[in-house]
Amino acid sequence: MQEWQIVLVEWDDITSHDGAWLDLKEAEEYSPTPMKTMGFLLKDEPDYVIVVSTASEILDVVGSTNAIPRGCIKKITKLSDVNAESPP
Repeated sequence: MQEWQIVLVEWDDITSHDGAWLDLKEAEEYSPTPMKTMGFLLKDEPDYVIVVSTASEILDVVGSTNAIPRGCIKKITKLSDVNAESPP
């Protein structure tokens, strides 16, 4: 039986402007956007983590998958463990 951790990942995301032109003073006010992702820790690698928020108990599928680069991560908080053949 595999143990799955439920985690809260606090990380910084890119803030961008897709328009053609942006005033220089407005552009200088941009900063990364703080984000929070909570779910099952699927993979914990040196360069990134993968968190999924939905998983099937009977099928080998997951949903709402996020691969978050370590350089963007501010904090990972372990919320609990779940023992199961697959995430609940």
